[in-house]
Amino acid sequence: MNIKDKAKQVRSILKKAGITQQQKKGKSSIKGMPFQKRGFTVYKSVVGNFVDFEFAPAPEGWFKKAQSILKKKNINFIADKKSSKITIQENIMKLTKSKLREIIREVISESSDKDKIVSLQGDYPGSKVYHATGAGSSVNAQTTNKTWDDGTPMTAKFGTKKKSKVPKGKFWVLDTKKFWYYELKGVWHAIKKSDYGIGEKGAGPGFKY
Repeated sequence: MNIKDKAKQVRSILKKAGITQQQKKGKSSIKGMPFQKRGFTVYKSVVGNFVDFEFAPAPEGWFKKAQSILKKKNINFIADKKSSKITIQENIMKLTKSKLREIIREVISESSDKDKIVSLQGDYPGSKVYHATGAGSSVNAQTTNKTWDDGTPMTAKFGTKKKSKVPKGKFWVLDTKKFWYYELKGVWHAIKKSDYGIGEKGAGPGFKY
């Protein structure tokens, strides 16, 4: 696979992860492409045989956490403490699909998902945020893809209940008096607690925390 084909593969994976391309007119399709991901900018560019992902400014509390994740995953990066900027640099020809998805899942998605849940928490005094583990099972929930600028759901836009899914693996959930809230693939879900009874403490339908 040559570098152009590899760059095309990288863009395809980013698009599926919800990172949309905002290519400037007249610019190369491979070089200098900004992407927007849930509240902070990700610049992806291919310079020579390297692909760079730049996160700046990093969300509050994210700077140290991201470095820790990257070190554990043996992902090359440069951290600029003064500007709170992190640049992930990987050789594009050695960047496997699994490693790219790992970067997106561990570094981009997880941190920004928590930011949105914490922001939503402000609307529900006494509610709590948990890092839950889901089974990927079916559940009855109200859903919406309408969000505010900070990525939180427009709760008035939640539709009628329908069969949905609980995330498989780790995800952030907001535990309020009447509902559990979480996001899955860009869609917000609200599960009404009374539909599932009291149940086990620290657990919802198809997930535990």
